[in-house]
Formats: sequence, C-alpha cells, structure tokens
Amino acid sequence: MTFIWGLKKPNGTVHYYLRKIERVNGKPKVVMNIYLGTADKIRQENMGVEEKEIIKTLEIDALVPN
Repeated sequence: MTFIWGLKKPNGTVHYYLRKIERVNGKPKVVMNIYLGTADKIRQENMGVEEKEIIKTLEIDALVPN
C-alpha cells in the first residue's frame, strides 16, 4: 500500500513523506520512504504551475529494488 504520511514535529510543523508498506515475512514493513517536505515547501514548488501540470505519475515499483 502506498500513501502520503504526515509526521508532526515537536515545533508544530508537519513534514510529509510518500511511503510504501509491504508484508515481509508476514509483518508490515516500510519498503520505501521519500521525503516530500512541509506543506509550505510543496506549495512553493508548485506555484505558477497550471493545475493540470501538478499531477504527476510515479512508478513506485521502479524506485524500490527487489
């Protein structure tokens, strides 16, 4: 299962990660963890970009070595 995960830091900011979890030996394990940044950082990177250009496809299995 792949999802976006938010981790709240002690100073109150939330940092977002793209995570993929799979079962390894019958137990759930994080097999991929990509840092996306804070909401402000993500928003700044996408400023001036048209809505249709923001959505990108990511081949998850290509990033994770088997």
